[in-house]
Amino acid sequence: MEGTSRLVVEPPAPAARGNAALDWTLAFSDIKKHANTGGHERTEAKYCAPLEAARLCRQHVREAPSFHRVFDAVRA
Repeated sequence: MEGTSRLVVEPPAPAARGNAALDWTLAFSDIKKHANTGGHERTEAKYCAPLEAARLCRQHVREAPSFHRVFDAVRA
């Protein structure tokens, strides 16, 4: 469906580290994701590759409560 928007809501890892509490939270989350699903934390930039592979063009990235971001993409 051309022009249909897709939303991805995820908590990306920050590109730069330095907040000890957040770094620990992300490391623990990464371990859980890897152990449970084989996944890992991604930075905001690393979310672009799967969107592009799906032929989606990122329109906006909006902040949401907590660490989450809303990636708004449309069919390229």
